[in-house]
Amino acid sequence: MAETFYNYFGQHLNRSGFYDRVIGRAKTTSDASVGRSFIEFMDGLKGRCSNWPTEFCPILISLDAVHVLYTRREEDSESQHSLYSLFRSVLSEVVTCHFGVICMSTASHIGSLAPSKETAPSLRERNPEVTLPAPFTELPFDVDLIANPPTCDQENLSSVGSLKFTVRFGRPL
Repeated sequence: MAETFYNYFGQHLNRSGFYDRVIGRAKTTSDASVGRSFIEFMDGLKGRCSNWPTEFCPILISLDAVHVLYTRREEDSESQHSLYSLFRSVLSEVVTCHFGVICMSTASHIGSLAPSKETAPSLRERNPEVTLPAPFTELPFDVDLIANPPTCDQENLSSVGSLKFTVRFGRPL
């Protein structure tokens, strides 16, 4: 399945055509059907996988530079919702599904990303009967470097170019 996916999206016409269709459908799709579409997507994957895992989240959604989603856009000036609060609202529709979301950003504004239930902009998020996704955890990218700063007698030109050294800075995922 992974090879078929890779080969299909490796061709520019397939990739751009796919995204053009996705964007076109998104413009005519209501938020309510996004949850159903995600469940159909998961069911489709399960039907094509002979050994679908049940002990862990088989789908991981990763968003980098997520802070741009909660930065107000000019076209959203009349709304109290940011793109990020709308994204979280859509995710709450599928909270019973098995998936995980990792949001990365070098601009840390946890209060903007995860307001308390009482101050959330969405009525659905404030509803006491609704289960919300797990709260966010802030993991500073330089926490290991602060605890274990590199020293000149410890590192050399080869070691600072290694993956083991690079991940101490929080990248790559």
